[in-house]
Amino acid sequence: MRAGQVCALAAAAALWSSCCLAEARTNSTPAAGTGRPAGLPKLYADFLDSPEAYRRVHLHVLGLDLGDNEWWVLKPDLYIVADSYATADGATGSTDWFPVGRYKSYTREYEDWAEGDPENGKTKFHFAWDYKTVLLHRADGTAGIRFQVYEKDTILSDDLEMQFDVPVSDFPVAGAGWKTFRKGTYGLDSKVRAGSGLVFRLMVTDNSAPLVSEREYDEMTYSIAEGPFKTVKYEEHVLELTNGEEHAWQNGKDRAVVQTWRHTDVDAAGLDGALVWVIGKADAFMHPHVFKKLFMGPNAAFKYDVYLLNWRLNGLCLFRGFYNDANFNSHNAYGSFDKYTEEVRRTFALRAELGPVKGGAYKRTVGYAHSTGAALLLQYLRSEGTANNVDAVVMNAPLLAFEQDGITEFILEDVVPLLSSGKNDDVLSGVKYLDGAPDDQKVPFLQRGIILSDWVMKIWSAVRFPWHARYMARSPVHIGLIKAIAGFFETLEAEKPIVKDSTLPVLVMGSYGDRTLKGEDIAERSAWASATRDLIMFQHNGHDVYLSSDPADTAAALEATAQWMRHVAHGGNATQFEAYVADKPGLMAGLGGAAAATPAPPGGPVFSSAPSAVPRVVVMLAVVFVSLASTQSL
Repeated sequence: MRAGQVCALAAAAALWSSCCLAEARTNSTPAAGTGRPAGLPKLYADFLDSPEAYRRVHLHVLGLDLGDNEWWVLKPDLYIVADSYATADGATGSTDWFPVGRYKSYTREYEDWAEGDPENGKTKFHFAWDYKTVLLHRADGTAGIRFQVYEKDTILSDDLEMQFDVPVSDFPVAGAGWKTFRKGTYGLDSKVRAGSGLVFRLMVTDNSAPLVSEREYDEMTYSIAEGPFKTVKYEEHVLELTNGEEHAWQNGKDRAVVQTWRHTDVDAAGLDGALVWVIGKADAFMHPHVFKKLFMGPNAAFKYDVYLLNWRLNGLCLFRGFYNDANFNSHNAYGSFDKYTEEVRRTFALRAELGPVKGGAYKRTVGYAHSTGAALLLQYLRSEGTANNVDAVVMNAPLLAFEQDGITEFILEDVVPLLSSGKNDDVLSGVKYLDGAPDDQKVPFLQRGIILSDWVMKIWSAVRFPWHARYMARSPVHIGLIKAIAGFFETLEAEKPIVKDSTLPVLVMGSYGDRTLKGEDIAERSAWASATRDLIMFQHNGHDVYLSSDPADTAAALEATAQWMRHVAHGGNATQFEAYVADKPGLMAGLGGAAAATPAPPGGPVFSSAPSAVPRVVVMLAVVFVSLASTQSL
C-alpha cells in the first residue's frame, strides 16, 4: 500500500460512515416485485426451468472461401444470418422477439487480398468474419441450422446470395470439440459461384452443465457459510448517497450497494490485497468463476478481499427494490458521470474502514472496472488522483468508444448538442422497441411488459445468476446516458491520459469480437486512459472478456490477467510477462511500437505491453485451423 493510503481513506470514511448501512444478508429473498414474476410465459419458463431440453451450439464463422473464382466483380458488402429451423411438427424455442437460436453478423466489406500475402495470413477469404457466438434451441423440435448470406443493398432490399442447411445429424457430438464445415450450396447463379464456400466451425456443449451453476452462485453469496468458501465473509452494504435525488421511478433517493467478500482465515499478511470492482451498465456480479481463478479458494492464483460496487440503479439495486419502473434500469438521470464519483469514493473508503477481518492494512489495492464502470473509475482517478488510492488498475472493455443500437460517435459528437434541451429521462431505445411484441411473449415486470434479452439469456445459459441479480431484458438507452458518454469523451480527449502517473501499472483488455464496443477503438484509445498502459486484445472474446461464448476464450482471458497481476501488478517484472506472452503458440513479438497491431483476418489475440515509458508491442496471430481439440463445456 502506498504511503498515507490508510490514513487518507480512513479520514474520508469518517465523513460518511454514519450514512452507510452495513448488513449481512442471510437469504436471497428479493424486494417485493423484483423477483421472477408469476405466470411467466411458457417460452421463457421452458428456457429457464428446463435447460437440459435445449442444445447449445457454438458457431465460429471464419470466412467466405472463393476457391478459384473471383466472383462479384462489383465487390459487395455481405452479412450472414444463421438461424435454427424447426422440424415439421416442432418448435425451436427461438422467436423473432427472443432469437436465442439466431446469429446475424456484422456487414463485411470485400477485401482484394492477394493469395499468399503474409499480411493476411495467406488466407483466401475475401470476406472474413472470424467471429464466435452461441445458438440455443430446443433439441426436440429443431431440425438444424440454416445459413443465409445476403448482399447489403442501401437502396433496395438486401439480396440473398447463398443458402444452405446443416441438419442436426451433421452436428458434432456434444463434448467432441469443433467440427469444420465448408458449404457452398447456392440457389442462384450456382455456376458463377461454383467452387466457393462459407467456412465455419460448430461445437456442441451440454446446456445442463453451465460454467457456473445456481448452486455455485449461491455458495459465493447467500449460502457462502455452507459451501467451499465458508472461510470468506460475505456482506452487502447500502450507500445512502448524499448527492442523490428522488425521482418518481425510484423508491427514495439514489442509493448504491457494495458487496464485500473478506477472508476470515488470515490476517493482512496472508492476503495479496484488496480489489475494488466497479460493474458495468446493466451489469451485476455473475463471476464466481473469476473469483475462483483469481481471488479466493484453494485453486485461486491470489488471495484478495473484494469490494464490488453496484452503482445507482444497477446490479443489486434491483434486488433491493431501489427503483420501481423497468424503463429506468441503469438510467443516468443527470446527463453526466460526475455524480457517480461519490459511490466510487465511498467504496474505496469502505475498503479502508472495514479492512481485513483479522486486522492489519492491505498490502495493495487493485481497481477493476468493466465497460461503463471504467468511465466511473477513470472519473474517480481523475478527481482523486492515484497516489493514495490504487496500486494497479485493470479495465475490461472500458468505455473509450461507443456504437450501439444505431447510436454512433457521430451522433454523440454532432447530434447530442442538439439534445441539450431534451430531457435526460427520454428513452431513445429499449422498452419502446417492444411496442409491437406479441402479448404472449411479454413479461409484466415493474410497470412494464418486457421481453427477455436473447443476449442476456445466452450469458445466463453459461452463468446461472438469479432473476433478481441482473436485469433480464434489454437495457434501455436514455438521452441522459448519451449526454454523459459525450461529456466523458470530451474530457478524455481534452485531458488524456487520465492516469497521469506513468509508473502505475494499468492493464486494458478488449476484444475484436466485442459487439457492444469496437475493439479497434479500445485498442487505439487505451492510451487515453494511460500512456503507459499494458494492452491485451483478444480476437474472439465477448464484451466482458470473462463471459465469452467459448470457454477456452474465457480461460485465456483469466490466465492472461493472472499472469499480468503476478508479473506486473505484484512484482513489477514486465520481462516475465513478456516471456509468458512469447511462449504462446503462434506468437510473433516485436518491441518498441506505441500502438497495438490489429490482426489481419481471420486474426488472433493481440498483446501490446507498455509498463515503461516506452510502450512495447507483442502481437499474437492465431492460426485458425491449428487445433480442433475439444474444450470444456460452458
